[in-house]
Amino acid sequence: MSALNRGITILIVALTIGCSYFAAAGPLSGSWLTDITIRPRQTPLFSAFTSTLKIDFVQRGVSVHSISIFDIYGWLWQEFQLAANFGVFSIDGNILFDPVNVAFVYGQGIMEFSLAGTSIALYTAMTGPTLFGGPRFGMAFVLTGDIGDRIRVTNTTFLGANLDEITFIHPPPRAPIEKRYTTNPLAAAGQITFSGSTFTLTAVPFINSEFISTTAFSISGFRYHRFAFNATQIAGLPLDIEAELKSTLQTTSLTITPALNLWYGCIRLHTALLFSDWQLTGIAIYGVELSGQWDDVELRSILALDEKNFDLIRDPYHGVITLTVLSPTANRRLSIDTYFGAPYPPQLFDWGETNFKICVEVTEDVTFSTSIVIDWRGFTQWQLSITTRW
Repeated sequence: MSALNRGITILIVALTIGCSYFAAAGPLSGSWLTDITIRPRQTPLFSAFTSTLKIDFVQRGVSVHSISIFDIYGWLWQEFQLAANFGVFSIDGNILFDPVNVAFVYGQGIMEFSLAGTSIALYTAMTGPTLFGGPRFGMAFVLTGDIGDRIRVTNTTFLGANLDEITFIHPPPRAPIEKRYTTNPLAAAGQITFSGSTFTLTAVPFINSEFISTTAFSISGFRYHRFAFNATQIAGLPLDIEAELKSTLQTTSLTITPALNLWYGCIRLHTALLFSDWQLTGIAIYGVELSGQWDDVELRSILALDEKNFDLIRDPYHGVITLTVLSPTANRRLSIDTYFGAPYPPQLFDWGETNFKICVEVTEDVTFSTSIVIDWRGFTQWQLSITTRW
């Protein structure tokens, strides 16, 4: 048995013993969520089935979680989480297994020490030997300090990893359920070397604004420098600005996106300022939104006038009307979403589909919801969900 497999075996045994200890040490809580999707016009009839069982143990700043995810083919993911907070010191860990292939997939650990506005964090992660590219391991050190209430300085040093996240997806025909984690290990096991660093300064110069300066280096040297500025309602005016200046060894680019945030009572105009050769040439109105609320009834309508360049509504539609009704006791909710701009025929005001959804809190521990989708082809989807908590 290789050293890696021995380590994984020891880890699994330790987790099993630890979870058994916590289960015996005190009361457990948890939830069980089940979703069933039926598509009457497709084969097979049951197009999707997911069930998530979560068991939690929390005591004295320590929490242990077991998350089991199933789909129509069986056991999909098994995840264990451990979090502990001891005042200035905290630990957060995740371990993911693939029960189908009986394999270790991913492990992540985050240790952080915080005191007086300064924190030091160590991110570590490892992928299993069954994944493409073999086992990988990586680390990242993050040092953060606050200067007053408006400035934060962060230095991140990468050792065979980055913090751009890593995502695991089971291939078809398994359900497309994603598991996403912060630390992405990149280096082959046993080859941990310096792979880059970033220096970031974040400042809040005034209310509703943010300034970010980032300098990035790789193992071969300078990568880029980026200035970003975001502000909303500048000087109390309905003016929003997003600006970015990015420089590399070869290029420099500047992007400025100003927008007018116009509200007139229940009417909102989604607008953007148009520039050419650094001169203001006009204002583009790319959406109109109407909204209103009467007691427990809320009505909202959005019409997208330029969905190609400004994405307001999910594809392929260009308009939506949403009606939401809440019961006086807030244990029942009805929502109706009607989309326009149907894909067939592709006309702006043609009806596309209507989604009906009802959510009922049967008891404090049981919630039931159902949704129906009807489009120009007829009854196309029926989804049932039930959540049980204890």
